[in-house]
Amino acid sequence: MKANGVKGVHPSYEGGSSPGRVSHVRQVELDRHQATVRNRSTIRLGTWNVRTLYQDGKLENVKQEMIRLNINILGINETHWTNNGEFMIDDYKMIYAGGDKHEKGVGLLLDGDMAKCMLGYWAVSERVMLVKLQGQPFNISIIVVYAPTADCTDEEIDNFYATLDQAKSQCKSDEINFIMGDLNAKVGQEQDGNTVGEHGMGERNARGDRWVNWCKAKDMTITNTWFKEPPRRIYTWKSPGDVTRNQIDYIAVNSRWKRAVTHAKTYPGADCGSDHIPVVCTLQSKLKKVKKAKNVQKLDFEQLNSPEIRLEYSIQVRNKFDILVDEGEEITWDAMRDILVETAKESLPKKERRRKNKWVSEEILSMMRDRQKISSRSSKEYKDLDREIKQKCREAKEKWLNTQCEEIESGLENNNHKIYQRLNEITGRKSGCSNSGCIKAKDGTMLVEKTDILKRWTEYIGELFFDVRQAMPSFPDSEERPKILKAEVRTAIKRLRKNKAAGPDGVVIEMIEALEEYGVEN
Repeated sequence: MKANGVKGVHPSYEGGSSPGRVSHVRQVELDRHQATVRNRSTIRLGTWNVRTLYQDGKLENVKQEMIRLNINILGINETHWTNNGEFMIDDYKMIYAGGDKHEKGVGLLLDGDMAKCMLGYWAVSERVMLVKLQGQPFNISIIVVYAPTADCTDEEIDNFYATLDQAKSQCKSDEINFIMGDLNAKVGQEQDGNTVGEHGMGERNARGDRWVNWCKAKDMTITNTWFKEPPRRIYTWKSPGDVTRNQIDYIAVNSRWKRAVTHAKTYPGADCGSDHIPVVCTLQSKLKKVKKAKNVQKLDFEQLNSPEIRLEYSIQVRNKFDILVDEGEEITWDAMRDILVETAKESLPKKERRRKNKWVSEEILSMMRDRQKISSRSSKEYKDLDREIKQKCREAKEKWLNTQCEEIESGLENNNHKIYQRLNEITGRKSGCSNSGCIKAKDGTMLVEKTDILKRWTEYIGELFFDVRQAMPSFPDSEERPKILKAEVRTAIKRLRKNKAAGPDGVVIEMIEALEEYGVEN
């Protein structure tokens, strides 16, 4: 197995300066070459027990470290979030699975390119989550796990592996399967078949035996035991005061694809206030290129509430209708729809995109970067800066919350429907459901991928509305029908709700209301 994916690069080379090995010019060339190879065919996956994300500014801190280490996919343990769901943070996508309490919890943070390739996910439990990505030519299945600690009972361990079996059963044989996370197990430094390499750490314990035996049964290889690295690049956890160091976090891949993993090691310089060290491996594979969807900017229909714009819009619509009447053309619904929509595009401005007001300032992020550069985590300098960062985060968030509350109070007075968006932002409400949108197939297996879910819904609806009758009943067409009264039209218009998205025809109620009586008559 190769020690590095780039020919001619020293195994300990990380893309930074390397005095005594290569010149500065050569170093720059290697940096460019590595970046080219990475952009073309490599994916960097990592796993990190961050101890908690239920802390102000912690997620931004983790994302900043992810960017610094050039990680594309990061499995996260101990999120301490409740429920399941997904949301966007800038261009990154966060998928998470939690329980009823702010304990345990796993998540997966994807960069922009990886997020576009997500096929679906299944939050199996607060300890196990499966995410599928569309690869080229093979898909990638990632299972993020957080195993019970040594204080937990054997029953909890059995339940964990039973849940892990459920998630693994959804991984297809032709996919690249990754299992990564905090296993709270020591596998040792002796080679054991194709499962454990000789570059592990410490002595194997009982929990390590359970993990290794499971990997053997599933034909998995523990990647971060196969590459020779100095001890500081192997351990994944250190005790308070740095008295003890252990290797308990792992990234495993199905043995069929072990040679596609070109490197795996830890990065002890990463910092987010955790006693765990992130493990990162490099995969020589591609994800499918997804065409960027056209982002059509919406019109600001609220401008029709302005008397000037409302009058201008109404006059333009009437003029276009008068032209059709003068030309002797019939006023059909299609013609009316086209006039309403085209006039709106001509007279209304585009709706301004509102970016979420991030309360984490650049000053706080800069302080986090300064904290990361302090080598000793137990030094007074580190602790003082860490305390200051937490204080700054609390103050910034409180200031942001006060601003949001003021906007909500103002919106209530003006009857602004956008107050509900503000409420969701404040409460941290994220999209999610009990089973991550997954449904069961006829045979009882869980369907994770969106395409399979759509096929199952199509099949279900087809069976539900299947009609065994030979011919549909016919009803006589009555010649005399009561005319629609103007009062009925006015009532119908009043009942329609404003600030709703347009349907396939592109018409919203604000357009018709702007025409006033002319809209009722036509």
